[in-house]
Amino acid sequence: MAKLAHKQRLEAALDVLEAALEKPLVPGELQSWLEYAGQAFSKLEDPLRAHIEQEHSQQFADISKQDAEMLQRVEQLRAVDQQLLEQYDRLARQVDGIDTKLEEDHETETRLDPIVERFADHGLKLVIDIRKQESAVTTWYLEAFQRDRGVAD
Repeated sequence: MAKLAHKQRLEAALDVLEAALEKPLVPGELQSWLEYAGQAFSKLEDPLRAHIEQEHSQQFADISKQDAEMLQRVEQLRAVDQQLLEQYDRLARQVDGIDTKLEEDHETETRLDPIVERFADHGLKLVIDIRKQESAVTTWYLEAFQRDRGVAD
């Protein structure tokens, strides 16, 4: 049951972040866009970390126990999890940095537009990468338990 709750919280947070980042930039509204995006990033942190640290950790242990031949795959999946957390941290710092620049000088809004657009693109890439990782973990978890290992004599 907890596993389902973690996944639901993660999916909900991803949906909120995706909606925030897909919202177009309207001139004069950058501050509110950044607040919305910043809140969406904040809401993703706990579910993402909990899901990776608890659910993936357990799934990787199960995969390793079930099929020792998949240890290399488990290590690859762990590495992707670490990359996702680093990607998240980098983007969370970026949204704070953009917000700080805007607070210091409101004249910079038009100069920040390209930076914000790149930030939104990278954020959407993070959403996709997290969903791809979820699919990969589920696939390899099922494979560990359902894999045909040939005929036993």
